[in-house]
Amino acid sequence: MYNTIVAKRAGVKSSGNASRRGFAALPGIGPHNFYMAAGGSSPEKIIEETEKGLLLKGVTGYGINPVNGNFSGGASGIWVENGKIAFPVKGLTVAGAARGMLNGIDMLGNDLDLNKSFTSPTFRIKLIQIGGE
Repeated sequence: MYNTIVAKRAGVKSSGNASRRGFAALPGIGPHNFYMAAGGSSPEKIIEETEKGLLLKGVTGYGINPVNGNFSGGASGIWVENGKIAFPVKGLTVAGAARGMLNGIDMLGNDLDLNKSFTSPTFRIKLIQIGGE
């Protein structure tokens, strides 16, 4: 994501991602009209093809290292086993690196909702670190 000033410094073309948090704030970089393209699988098919995993529904108190892309945060959602929804979970932690997460996407849903300014379809990450009971 680049606004005009940062893109010029980096020697690349702006992606048009300038934003302000209010009238008194200076422009910065922020996501808007930013989305991941849809794939061909329904969310139900993604669940059916998942042997064991977390259907993430919410994150809280997360932190991201802007230098190396490492992240961790609280998570809640629905546990999936053998392609079926098993039970709700909360109080978990998910952690990893942004590069590994994005490169680990192995299924993309067809449920992209473009009525939101920052969105993605349902997607599955092959492997990510999950902690908790």
